[in-house]
Amino acid sequence: MAFWVLLALLLASLAALGYIAFTYWQGQQDYEQVAEVAKVEVEGDDLAAFQVDWEALRAINPDVVGWIYVPGTNINYPVVWREGNDAYYLWHNFNGAASPQFGAEYGCPVLSGSNDPAFTDDVNIVSAHNLFNGEMFTAFSTFGDPAVFNAHRIIFLLTPEGNYRLRTFAVDYVSGSSRVPVTFPSAQEKHEYYQQCMDDSLVQPDPPPPAANSIQRAFAFYTCDNNNSAWRFFIFSYPEEYVPLGVAGMEKDIVGDEDANAVNAASGERAQ
Repeated sequence: MAFWVLLALLLASLAALGYIAFTYWQGQQDYEQVAEVAKVEVEGDDLAAFQVDWEALRAINPDVVGWIYVPGTNINYPVVWREGNDAYYLWHNFNGAASPQFGAEYGCPVLSGSNDPAFTDDVNIVSAHNLFNGEMFTAFSTFGDPAVFNAHRIIFLLTPEGNYRLRTFAVDYVSGSSRVPVTFPSAQEKHEYYQQCMDDSLVQPDPPPPAANSIQRAFAFYTCDNNNSAWRFFIFSYPEEYVPLGVAGMEKDIVGDEDANAVNAASGERAQ
C-alpha cells in the first residue's frame, strides 16, 4: 500500500513540475511571438535604424509605451503603462492573459503608473519579474556583480516618439517598502538624489559616470531579489543618445555639456 501511495505522490510531483515547465515555455513563446509581430530591429549601434512596428503592438495592446532591449541578456520586451496602476501587469502578460495560479508569472515590463507615459519625468521607473528561467528582468538581479554590470552598461529604450541609448550609472539595493520619487521640487534636489544613488551603488562603474549635476533625467529598471523578496535591485541609467522618430541623423546627449543637455531637455519636451 505504501508503495502505491509513494508512486502516486511521485507521479503527482512530476505532473506538477511538468506543468510549471510548460507555463515557463508558453510564457516565453508568447513574447517571442509579440516580437515577431512588432518586427523589432535592434541590430548595430545606429539608433536611427532601430525599428518597432508600433501600430502592430497597439493592435495587440494599446497600453504599450516602449520597448526595452539590453544587449547580451534575455531582456527584449515591450513596456506598458496604465495611469496610477502598477499592479495589473504583475499578473497579466502583454496579450492580456492572466498568469496561471500555479506556474510562471510572466506579467509584463511596466512603466510606473506615477510616471508620464512619454518618459519625461526626473526618474522614469520600469519594473518586471525576476523569473527562475532567467527571463523578464532576471538579468538585472545579477548587476550587483561588478563584472556583469560593467559588461552591460548600455540599455536601449525604444518609444513611439524616439529611441534612447541609456548608460547605467548605479545599482542600488532598495527595500520594497521604499518609495523612489519620479519628480523633484528643484534641480538641486534631483541632482542630490542622483548623487545618493551613486553613493549607495553596489558597484563602481568603469568607466565612471558623469557628475550627478550634469544628468538631466534618469531611467530606473528594477526587479525583486529572489533570495529576499522584500528587497529590489534598481539599475539607474541616464540618456547618452536620443533619436527622435522621423529625424535623419542623431542628436547626442554628451552629459556634462550644456548645449547637449539642452538637446536632451528638448527631446523630452517633444515627447510630450
